[in-house]
Amino acid sequence: MTYVNERISDEDIVKYRVEETSWPHGLYCHKNWVIDRERDIYLRNAYDDRGETTNEYWSFYWKGHEWPVYGYRVSYTPKTDSHIAQYTVRLKFTKFPEGLLDKLDEIRADFMEAYRAHLLNQNIDITFIFE
Repeated sequence: MTYVNERISDEDIVKYRVEETSWPHGLYCHKNWVIDRERDIYLRNAYDDRGETTNEYWSFYWKGHEWPVYGYRVSYTPKTDSHIAQYTVRLKFTKFPEGLLDKLDEIRADFMEAYRAHLLNQNIDITFIFE
């Protein structure tokens, strides 16, 4: 199955305990996510820092585990007539479950796939830097 970009249903808010996100200070504002129900993975933009558009706050759920991901857009080049848009984002998994360290490469690949799906698979060249 593939990721579906959708509004989070009331049932899923309860099932995945979305309002109990692991972000500090109870940051919870977005009601949309991308979810792959078959693989039990979702990515949700947890919070927008309106004062700083380069900051990204994500909630990533992977097969029964949820943790916050902080992102910072390092660079951005807008689309032109001859080039697609490009940007680089630096990401940090915080509160990462230690029991999943042996699956880190798979988890990063799933995160990148979900991130691109969140952007509705726009024609954007994204470079990911994981800390």
